[in-house]
Amino acid sequence: MSRKLKQVISCQSFSPISDVRDGIIVTKDGKFVKLMEFSPINYGLRSNEDKNMITAQYAAAIRSFPSVVQIKVLSKRKCRTLYFRHGGKCAP
Repeated sequence: MSRKLKQVISCQSFSPISDVRDGIIVTKDGKFVKLMEFSPINYGLRSNEDKNMITAQYAAAIRSFPSVVQIKVLSKRKCRTLYFRHGGKCAP
């Protein structure tokens, strides 16, 4: 009696990621992906000196990007009541 062996397919075979090096994701089709997360600030409440510094740092970051870049912005509303109830700190 012969038994047929089932081919085992791993989860990695479905993932488009081939490697992760120095925080950069390398996809199977040869593309490179770098994920960056920025914390929100209330720019309007900053002093002029702080605004100039923030703008200069943002411009320097943009200049360091490659010539082809994709930026995706994700934002979500927060409940201000909970925010102020916790002394200006993010509530769970």
